[in-house]
Amino acid sequence: MAAMHRRARALFVPLMLVGLLGTSCTKDGKGGSTPPDSGAKADTKSGGVHHEDHVHGELANSSVVSDMHAQPAPNTAGLLKSTHAKTNSYDDSASATVLVTTRWGHGSGVIVDPKGLVLTNYHVVESGETEDFGIEVGITTAKINKDGSADPDLKLRARALEIDPKRDLALLQIIDPGKALPAAPLAAADRPRAGHEVSAIGNAGVGFGWAVKHCHINAIGTMESAAMSIFQAEADALPPELREKMAVAVRKAALEAGTQIQTDCSVLPGDSGGPLIDEQTHELVGLNAAIRTSTSGSKSLGSVSFHVHIKEIRDFLDKASRKTGHFVPDPWELAGHQADIHDTNKDGEVDSLRVGGSCGSQHMMCHGIFVDMDQDSFREVSKLPPLQEIYEKRSFDPEWAMFARARYPRGGQVGDHLGPLTDMLLYFDTDNDGAFDGLLVRDSEAKEIRGYRIADGVAKRDKGLDGVEDPRHLFKAAEDRERVV
Repeated sequence: MAAMHRRARALFVPLMLVGLLGTSCTKDGKGGSTPPDSGAKADTKSGGVHHEDHVHGELANSSVVSDMHAQPAPNTAGLLKSTHAKTNSYDDSASATVLVTTRWGHGSGVIVDPKGLVLTNYHVVESGETEDFGIEVGITTAKINKDGSADPDLKLRARALEIDPKRDLALLQIIDPGKALPAAPLAAADRPRAGHEVSAIGNAGVGFGWAVKHCHINAIGTMESAAMSIFQAEADALPPELREKMAVAVRKAALEAGTQIQTDCSVLPGDSGGPLIDEQTHELVGLNAAIRTSTSGSKSLGSVSFHVHIKEIRDFLDKASRKTGHFVPDPWELAGHQADIHDTNKDGEVDSLRVGGSCGSQHMMCHGIFVDMDQDSFREVSKLPPLQEIYEKRSFDPEWAMFARARYPRGGQVGDHLGPLTDMLLYFDTDNDGAFDGLLVRDSEAKEIRGYRIADGVAKRDKGLDGVEDPRHLFKAAEDRERVV
């Protein structure tokens, strides 16, 4: 047992040093990614199968397409009266359009139920995360005056019920709205077509606040081409056969982002989450989501806007919970799309999977490592599956995983610190059944360690785990306690 303990410690230390103190991905010194090598060769000394020291590659997870989502505008929204003339769509929908604020930015939203349900973009509310992985934001409703001007009206709070980072959607519930609120009707049919007249409404935080942009639908489709252009810069450094596999995976990730509407609306970052209204029916047919500008040198050639399609919105709302949510990060989606798989102690069996890169719509850096302490993920496998396949099937079987996760402070600026903070998240599988059942969070802002138990994908606070520095006693099997150091 002592020998096993010494072996475990020898494995753990280099993993921590390389996986968390170093960079998350090996580069070739010239900015290119080191190509993966999934070959294997026999190891006659150990009697097992010796895999190469590591396999490096790209993972087509949600961070690949996160660049498609717009950034929330700074939280400096101008809430002056509007002098925009009335329009039919504005008359019907502006009063249902709200300002959504966090300490770190703002965007727009649209009331879709008089009881206070608000639809917006996930990237608008992402920085409103609370201590226990909830999301809480400020809501300001609009008062539309007889002359068509707009004033800020009610100042309320709302909590997130459901989020969908891939489709960039979030559903909020206003806390105690006090009265029935004006709501925008959702289109019952997938009516948007190229050429249709639409209006985008939002509070961009510039000019007179709530404003309408009249425009036309240019096209309808998915973000495959945009995602491929983002991926192409790094894809050129990969071998041709891997490049094609990654192209297929990136297309899949783009499709998961859902159908989008492209328009010539001149939306701005703060308009994100506001409604796209059909001019004929005055129904909501989309949600403002992103803008993309074409440039030549330093000259802008114009921009187009993207909106979440109504069919994605209806599907999201149909499946969304109506209870306040707590959104514990999925470790498999947490830390970017670059990865390495290793046989760290070179005993012939794979034992670690490292991931890293930008995370979330704020594109901050996150790093993580999964550790298979009993090394049973690919025992005696002569050739490892492709890295993307391992990721998609989650066929790597870790007993614990540790992540350094960057985020903006919940309480605004911390002293003289203006940038993001980094929390440490430790997931563990105490009964070795292939599913994480616990989580420890070292909160760099609160200066504490909080504990959670995970069941059926839902994490609940367990104060009995608060302050735990050494999780070994949590593992049921003696051999697992010896492996975790």
